[in-house]
Amino acid sequence: MAAALGDPDGVLIGDDTGFEKGGSRSAGVQRQYTGTAGIPFGWVTADEACGDNGPLRSYLEGRGIACVLAVACAHVLATPAGGRRADALAAKLPRRAWAAGELR
Repeated sequence: MAAALGDPDGVLIGDDTGFEKGGSRSAGVQRQYTGTAGIPFGWVTADEACGDNGPLRSYLEGRGIACVLAVACAHVLATPAGGRRADALAAKLPRRAWAAGELR
């Protein structure tokens, strides 16, 4: 399966697919690990459940793995001027920065 799905230029999309489940006897109530490690990929994208995970970001950055990770508005990012909230940084970008291919 990994040979069919994996590609060194591919995108790994992180999604915890976690949601509150009820009961204790129904199938699928308990969280399950799918064992999808070992598939080659070129870069990673994920929602804020992963983006707010500091160790994951550090892991990716430390290995030079390109990524686009969403973070919560109140998430504090390190900048040369000190910690800044993500929403405050985003608000400072010019409108044209959000056009496809322009955000740098």
